[in-house]
Amino acid sequence: MLNIVEAMDDPALFGRWFPGASWDPWRVVLKAAHGLPMTEAEADFFRSVADRDPPSRRARELWAVCGRRAGKDSIASAIVTWSAAMFDGADRLRPGERALCLCLACDKDQARIVLSYVRAYFAELEPLRAMVTRETKDGLELSNGVDIYVGVNDFRAVRGRTILCAVLDEIAYWRDENSASPDLELYRALKPGMATLPEAMLIGISSPYRRAGLLHAKHRQAYGRDGDTLVIRAPSAVMNPTLDQAEIDQAMAEDPAAARAEWLAEFRDDISGFLGLDLIEAAVDPTIVTRPPRGCYAPWIMKSAARLSMRHAKATTWSPARV
Repeated sequence: MLNIVEAMDDPALFGRWFPGASWDPWRVVLKAAHGLPMTEAEADFFRSVADRDPPSRRARELWAVCGRRAGKDSIASAIVTWSAAMFDGADRLRPGERALCLCLACDKDQARIVLSYVRAYFAELEPLRAMVTRETKDGLELSNGVDIYVGVNDFRAVRGRTILCAVLDEIAYWRDENSASPDLELYRALKPGMATLPEAMLIGISSPYRRAGLLHAKHRQAYGRDGDTLVIRAPSAVMNPTLDQAEIDQAMAEDPAAARAEWLAEFRDDISGFLGLDLIEAAVDPTIVTRPPRGCYAPWIMKSAARLSMRHAKATTWSPARV
């Protein structure tokens, strides 16, 4: 079976969609996510975007924090297509059970972009076209027991399914009128569905936004740290060297705060609640669970309690003058 990087390089598969060296940054990231060997130059590049050494084994989660026009939708569609087409585990599914490869986006327009890419692979590549047994409104059903679904985030729709691959596209911008934290609710719904397939992988791929939400939490918890959760962060021009630097410079001149998020992949500091997360965390000591009352407040509390007690006594005491 071809690994995903070999499939990207194969002219008979994805090669025509990923030509040349401009896609090399993504090749390195995918090699890291799948525990594939790298050259020393590739390992150095990986360290520059992940702040850690390349992993020696396949990751269970990949979180890619990248700027606009970095090729995120193209990579997301390739991951979903490769994962679905290369699945060879029908003997591990119960009768009637089907594995699910899905890509969930922040809105319908974003979902349609990825769905169009996925359908193009299966329409134009003969080996993949032969696998399609039915085309649905939101995806495809394949002969190897895999369903492909591309749509808008909905944590209710994935419960009870066996998840082979889940791509969370532009997750930093997810909104849902029925949930205050749709990204976290969906994540919690997906993880149990991935437990029975060892090759299952969850990929969060997005431009950054505010310092809140699941994308920021994963970056804060796992960036630069070893483990099964792999986090990379890279500006647009790093992941897509073909971008015009003059356009990025103009955006930086017009709105530096927005441009740093859109093009440099930096989480925004100017969009937050009353107090920023960094300020709150700086004031918190995570090693302390409870604190005893401070002595300086005890006299004030005792005096206040005494005054309240005296007022209550006066209000309830019988007096002839009140009759």
